[in-house]
Amino acid sequence: MVEKVLLISPPYMQLSKPPFPVPGSLLQGVQYMNPGLLISSSILEEQKIENKIIKVKDVNELSEVFNCLGNSKNSIVGLSCTCAWEYLECLEIARKLKQHAPRCKIFIAGWQIKSVKEQVFEDSPDIDYAILGDAEYTLKPLITGESIDSIPGVISRDYPKDNTRIYPKVDFKILDFSRYPEYQSYIPYVEESRNCPGKCTFCLNSCVVDRYQIVPMNVFEANVNNIENTYGKNACAVLLAANFGVSSKHTLQKLNFLKSKELKWNMELHIDNPWEEYLDDLVPAGISKLSVGFESASRTMLRKMDKTKNPDKYLERLEILLNELNDRNIQISLNTLFDYRETPETIAETIDFLEKHKGKYRAAKMNFMIGFEGLSSKIPDFYQHTMNNEYTKKIHAYPMLPQGYSIESMVDFIEKKERYFKVRQEQRVR
Repeated sequence: MVEKVLLISPPYMQLSKPPFPVPGSLLQGVQYMNPGLLISSSILEEQKIENKIIKVKDVNELSEVFNCLGNSKNSIVGLSCTCAWEYLECLEIARKLKQHAPRCKIFIAGWQIKSVKEQVFEDSPDIDYAILGDAEYTLKPLITGESIDSIPGVISRDYPKDNTRIYPKVDFKILDFSRYPEYQSYIPYVEESRNCPGKCTFCLNSCVVDRYQIVPMNVFEANVNNIENTYGKNACAVLLAANFGVSSKHTLQKLNFLKSKELKWNMELHIDNPWEEYLDDLVPAGISKLSVGFESASRTMLRKMDKTKNPDKYLERLEILLNELNDRNIQISLNTLFDYRETPETIAETIDFLEKHKGKYRAAKMNFMIGFEGLSSKIPDFYQHTMNNEYTKKIHAYPMLPQGYSIESMVDFIEKKERYFKVRQEQRVR
């Protein structure tokens, strides 16, 4: 029987900082409470297994981890690798853990692991298991010793392939935010739904078997109440969803519940969602900030990205959405992505759109496409379109730049445009 489980969040870009320019937003990362670790802790509490979440700030300082392991002879350590820029850090932590406690078992999970899959075993001799699915249906059978080949979404050196076609339905958990280290210094979140029904070609979601699932109302309400109890009735929080508001029925239920609260929320909204049906409910529910993942104003690129089936309607709805949100004084950020198939003409279409509507949003956040390992089988001639060098091979994430752009010129273009389109609150169009 497992005696204890340590759940580790690694530092960001300590070892995996790019040797070439990248947008400043990527260098900074995002300060967040790791959802997977809080969920895992909740599952372990249900099983009455001692566990602790540890935020490692320096891979060279693991004394807290070592002290927590103590003399335990049957411990498991879980590493959460949410992105490529935590991957080398996770592998280094695993290496030092095995040196210190050779008998401990180490599993690794997160979106980067969904992308690299069994490659992690070639990159590290210290990782015992990789979790490709969700903690709700993988963690309990893993720690209770079920056969790895019988657990959907879990692979090991002996069983490195996951042949699951559809992962099980998730049993969403009620979270105790106070279990996270220094939890008061983080903005809390409540999960509204998980995964995305879309299959945009630039997104890793297009090559995983995760299903879109809506968080049940009772779990949503309990986690909102936990935020109130832990952070206060007027706290700022995030509605966590890869794609918020897909179902108008369930979205209205959640927004109606939030109207009874004084919490202030930030969230992301997709243009093709039925937002007309709950637009008037956003402000009364406490929605004060909103990101719109519009990606491009080029009809050609929207088709190539598989962002929408009807680019004309998509852009028409985007203009309406901007006006409606602006009228309601909701702070808007527009997320823009420059695909590797862009031309000067398609880029100009997006910039022209942003120029036309400048003042209706507070920021236009931009990035170039990153080709993650998991996309390689989905994109024809993947490696011919990537920056392929020793560094990108190590982290399994490859910049994919529009033709005619170097990494230096692309970053310079992005940062200049972001500065230009950033609008002070008093300058917004009303």
